[in-house]
Amino acid sequence: MSPQSRANLPFRKIRSEGLKGELGCRSSQCITIALMNKSIDFGRSMNQPTPDNASSNPSSPISGASVDRTSGQSDAPVASNLTTGGSGVAKSEASPSHPKTSTSSSAWIRETVESLAVALILAFLFRAFVAEAFVIPTGSMAPTLMGAHKDASSTETRFGYQCGASMEFNTNTGANSSMAVVGTIDPLSRFEQPVDLRDNRNDTTFSGDRILVSKFSYLWSDPQRWDVVVFKYPRDARLNYIKRCVGMPNESLRVRHGDIYTRPKTSEEQAASTKNDTDFSIARKPPHVVEAMLQAVSDTNYLPHRAVEAGMPSVWQPSLPPGKGNLGFSSSDVSPAVMPIENGWVVNQSVPAESSRNGVVQWSAQLEKPKPDGSSAWLRYYHRVLSPLQWTSILETGKLPAAILPYSSRLISDFTAYNGAIKTERFNVFDKFGKLSKDYSTDWLPSDVSNPAASSFSRYSSRFETDGMHWAPDLACEFDIDFQNSQVPQDTTRSTDPSRTLTLDLVEAGVHYQCVIDLNDGKATLAANRDGKSLSVFEGEKGDLVQTPSAATSLRANGKHTIKFANVDNTLHLWIDRTLVRFSPSNRIRTDLEQDFENHRPQSSAQDPLDAAPVGIGLGGVAARISRARIWRDVYYIAVEGENSNMIDNQNFDAELLQSVSAAALTNFLKATYATTTTELFTSRTAVLRDALFSTPELWEKSPLFKNRETVQFELGDGQFFPMGDNSAASSDARAWTPDHFVPRRLLIGRAVVVFWPHPWIKSILSVNIPIPNFSRIGLIR
Repeated sequence: MSPQSRANLPFRKIRSEGLKGELGCRSSQCITIALMNKSIDFGRSMNQPTPDNASSNPSSPISGASVDRTSGQSDAPVASNLTTGGSGVAKSEASPSHPKTSTSSSAWIRETVESLAVALILAFLFRAFVAEAFVIPTGSMAPTLMGAHKDASSTETRFGYQCGASMEFNTNTGANSSMAVVGTIDPLSRFEQPVDLRDNRNDTTFSGDRILVSKFSYLWSDPQRWDVVVFKYPRDARLNYIKRCVGMPNESLRVRHGDIYTRPKTSEEQAASTKNDTDFSIARKPPHVVEAMLQAVSDTNYLPHRAVEAGMPSVWQPSLPPGKGNLGFSSSDVSPAVMPIENGWVVNQSVPAESSRNGVVQWSAQLEKPKPDGSSAWLRYYHRVLSPLQWTSILETGKLPAAILPYSSRLISDFTAYNGAIKTERFNVFDKFGKLSKDYSTDWLPSDVSNPAASSFSRYSSRFETDGMHWAPDLACEFDIDFQNSQVPQDTTRSTDPSRTLTLDLVEAGVHYQCVIDLNDGKATLAANRDGKSLSVFEGEKGDLVQTPSAATSLRANGKHTIKFANVDNTLHLWIDRTLVRFSPSNRIRTDLEQDFENHRPQSSAQDPLDAAPVGIGLGGVAARISRARIWRDVYYIAVEGENSNMIDNQNFDAELLQSVSAAALTNFLKATYATTTTELFTSRTAVLRDALFSTPELWEKSPLFKNRETVQFELGDGQFFPMGDNSAASSDARAWTPDHFVPRRLLIGRAVVVFWPHPWIKSILSVNIPIPNFSRIGLIR
């Protein structure tokens, strides 16, 4: 049998089920056992010869699990071999004088059957007590784990991302549903990318990740917070769910402002009390989990080439001088913000003529000469995304509807590309025989509804359109920086080296959280300041508060380095060349929760843009070149409770949004962004008002949306765990379960350990489609 034929042997099929598209999984055959010659020798002498008519290397068929494109059934091989030695295998002693005789046909059949029986018993024992394989059908754990999805690559940025497509299947039967995904949304440029079902095999819907679950992990110990766990769904123990363990036994848990807060329950009185917020502390993710859960916001290696050619300015700009703040759209006279400020930084962003066809944008930022007084020269990030209307203008005319101001900015939201499926009724794409309709076309514009196959296009939610609904303040940044040509001649009249510093800055709710690195000795110091005043917010060793935790690093003002800085869960993390830096006494921020929650809203002022330019890098006394700059956001946990939630943490969202944006503010925003004063061109008035609010810093302070965000609280008893999905906006997890919002200890199955078989890429070689393993997604689950 050829290897290809062997790979297509029938495997045990898996039926995936879940609640309302929720991520649930039926177990697959747990392990592949290769029966090598004499690896299991049961019921016969070690000296007994191999029968003449037996193979010298017999093996069992490979078993595995995967989901078929249309039925949710098995279609691809997954091999995982287990070799068993002599332990636990009966072996008989043979007499040396025993004559060598040929084995009869019946004896050979009996031995084969016995060997297969032992193999099956071992497989079932392994599956029951050690490990089991599962396939992920839906996307509640995206982007950590993928359900049925499209694996897209943007034609505008070349950035690769995933989009959920589990709505194409019935979660109970695996059969095709009435919907078909025909487009995705690039998370960096928000370009609506059509999928090419006719000519690109890699645009078809791929099955979910195959994962291996360790059942041994929780035999004698409980899950740890942030473990990815598999458990039986409390409402229907026939279903297996996979989530991240967020809440632990005997604690109160709160979801508020995108984060998780917990409090141990020491008494019934304390458990019943909800007034004392200071008893709650934030649940902090360990650094490796932080990195695993970050979601891309911006990357200068993946810029939209046609938008840049149309005049979109760089999102990184030399910092505005004090007193300029963020001009926003409060006035129709916005000309002062048109030209970038000169402070030493030079930003280069262009599409070379030879690269215009393949969409490569060249970007770099260079500080050629440091400031004479040694102070820091700042480069800051001004976040912006393009709407479908702006993209339509670029594609039709090569121009933006209105010039984008280099210092215009908006809040970073919780938009998730995985939830950005553009879908239509299945009959608009496929005929009754399952073949592509002759009217199916990928030649449509983001706002086009004239194409027959696009007549009923709908986004994941018309309220969301191409952005999220919540401000996501927990951010991380990374810079590839080159100090090679940055040496500053030493002043021989000085007794010490001139000051040379690199400062990383992340703003949250009007507070600058910074890491200052002395490039002479490598010392890194953390600091926080508000309105120019230093704050003592870092936890000390004895429960006190300190101003400036510090650490030693290897960073100096020479060579090339990659520097990463994150502010997630009230904790500052620093990585130098992929190595985590440990601070003393700690890198943990402790705040008074009452005051923190009262002031925890986006802020901006005439003196400082603050949350309107939330990421910055400053250089003092040294020159350098940045070749790549990246921004991520942390997961935003939405504070909702119950099954019928609209996944917004403010149930009066529409009313308070309308209250937040005055008619004059909306007119100014529309005029500056679209050169129009009407909302008739837009499919969702909610989305337009949201865009206006998020893009106008002057409105943030008085908006009730940020002040009135809700908090939900859950109580956990002994042996009760609170699981949540990483894809918070599309996860029916413990927040939605009623009346019990927990998983009891007895329903835990095990810990998800590794993605051992994601979908393969299809490569055509001599008109033959060859599956190529997707090695980049094979690895441990964090």
